[in-house]
Amino acid sequence: MKLENLAKGDWTDPDKIRGLVESYSKRYGNPFWDGLLTLTSDEPRNSIADFGCGPGLFLVDAVEKFSAKTVYGFDQSVEMLQQALEFLEKRLPSNRRILEQLDFDKAPIPLADRSIDLAFSGFFLHEIEDPLGHVDQVLALLRVGGAYAVYDYVSSDEEEFVLAMAAAGMREERARKRYPHMCKHSIDDIKALLTNAGFQNVRATKVAEARAVVVGFHSTSPGHSSRHDKHLRSPWAHDDSELSCPRCGESKAVRIHDSWGRSRGVQMFECESCGKRFYERGIDDFRPTFVR
Repeated sequence: MKLENLAKGDWTDPDKIRGLVESYSKRYGNPFWDGLLTLTSDEPRNSIADFGCGPGLFLVDAVEKFSAKTVYGFDQSVEMLQQALEFLEKRLPSNRRILEQLDFDKAPIPLADRSIDLAFSGFFLHEIEDPLGHVDQVLALLRVGGAYAVYDYVSSDEEEFVLAMAAAGMREERARKRYPHMCKHSIDDIKALLTNAGFQNVRATKVAEARAVVVGFHSTSPGHSSRHDKHLRSPWAHDDSELSCPRCGESKAVRIHDSWGRSRGVQMFECESCGKRFYERGIDDFRPTFVR
């Protein structure tokens, strides 16, 4: 019997999807938008990507609030994407609204580097197995000056969370059971994830009971050192330049994000010459820098 994942809802259930749509205005009301726009400003963002886009209503609003020309929505649920298409096809032509099914725990985000002006995740970060790997990917997708906004439940006060869930119709017993799964990160935890990935000017605001928005920017301002630079200066860093590909022998190996490797505590690499992926034994670096 498969165990229930308490970090996720059943987003194939039509009733749950309908409830999510109906509760959107409460979850994404004025406190949320005031907080987000204060942290990001309302300057135009031509391309916006929503990871875990659900029924697409954030993207509908983002088209107007950020004057977006193109939006990308990714979600694991086909049913959610069908609902998102219904809403977005009234706002943007088909070549300006790209919706795609994606299991974030199994596949990389299929977008080109430096192609997005604003990335967003709403009630999503607590659902994925590797938040740091995800945040690393997002940084690579953002153009310089781009921003990543995370909106999620945050750990602080269990009673506050239980009351908020009860107001949304969840039984108290179930709310208490789900609290450590849905509120697995504090505001400081999320800020640290973004900072460690290399985001700059990371800031946050609490917008409602047990909910907060955290925003970081992709910057190459003077004096900014990337996470890769910091990694190479750290006392536990491994000199990747010593590695050679076991297939072609070239020494053009770059460190990559790989769920299999992370689950086993080993560091994975990819040869830039022939594409071979491999791992190196004896590298005991548990704060890796992923180049891709």
